[in-house]
Amino acid sequence: MKFGIIGSAHGHVFEFVENMLDAGAEFCGVCEDGTENTKKLCARYGVPAVDEPEELFAAGIEAAGCFGPCCERIKALEQCAAHGVHVMSDKPLVIDRAGLERLEAVMAGGRIQIGMMLTVRFMPCIAALKELLDGGAIGSLVHMEMLNPHKLSPSRRPDWHFKREEGGSVAADLLTHSVDLFRWLTNRSPIEAMSASVSKSILPEKPDFFDLAAAQVRTESKVTGYFRSDWLMAEGHWNWGDMRIFCVGTKGCIEVRATGDPLTRRPEVILYSPEAETHAVPLPAQAGNATCDFLDRIAGKPHCITQEDVLLTCRTCVALDGQAKQIRRMD
Repeated sequence: MKFGIIGSAHGHVFEFVENMLDAGAEFCGVCEDGTENTKKLCARYGVPAVDEPEELFAAGIEAAGCFGPCCERIKALEQCAAHGVHVMSDKPLVIDRAGLERLEAVMAGGRIQIGMMLTVRFMPCIAALKELLDGGAIGSLVHMEMLNPHKLSPSRRPDWHFKREEGGSVAADLLTHSVDLFRWLTNRSPIEAMSASVSKSILPEKPDFFDLAAAQVRTESKVTGYFRSDWLMAEGHWNWGDMRIFCVGTKGCIEVRATGDPLTRRPEVILYSPEAETHAVPLPAQAGNATCDFLDRIAGKPHCITQEDVLLTCRTCVALDGQAKQIRRMD
């Protein structure tokens, strides 16, 4: 399979390229967008920079990675759909209602497969959590909480990251992984109720940049959830963030330290159960990644992330952002 890159502003583009090359795909080139990542990609992989996506389409690409500013991804998707080129996008794929409607129109056309870099699903600790929940290790799931703080490191962020109309809101962006995981871990039970808030506590010089999003949801099967994602992680922490998941069931609970315990730096899944003493659950080896799963979907093979998963995750995040109450702590 031949592939190219249309938009390389976000660093996740390198992970996608490496995944594609490991899968045996042929890298044809990068659409020039004026970023340092374009130069790095061309130099590292010996591929050309082209001026327009049409040059990549003419080269026969069958898939494209879209990692430009959030507001530009839907346009790239539409261009690819017009040429029958499958798309893997960074998250979020869309950031507002207008973008969502454009995404729905492309999906309705049925010409291409569309993926998002929902990489968290493929962490070994998440695989272990899924197996425990599906196996009834804590009885029936009652409630799930996901905490996902991120380092901001503002001096290293591009200007578009702080502009709502370009980088999207903290809810549309950072809640994406939580929404996707919640849907998957509850066996895709439809969400029937939700509420959200976003707050601003830092960077007064960037007035439309909010730094924390919190949401509550309830599924049709009556599982409740709480998500908190933010840009307030201490800069001194060793990792980019500290993702935690807490699952409460009728017979016990599970805690997941997905990005590594803050002190030991090891990912942990801890099971609290009446049948056994509290213990850490052995983690499996990592099986696959979001890119290979996307390639399996294109090939019609069994896969984890469906086209509907992408759409419903985008739809839920846009809805949460649209109804979020704004709290300005700096006023």
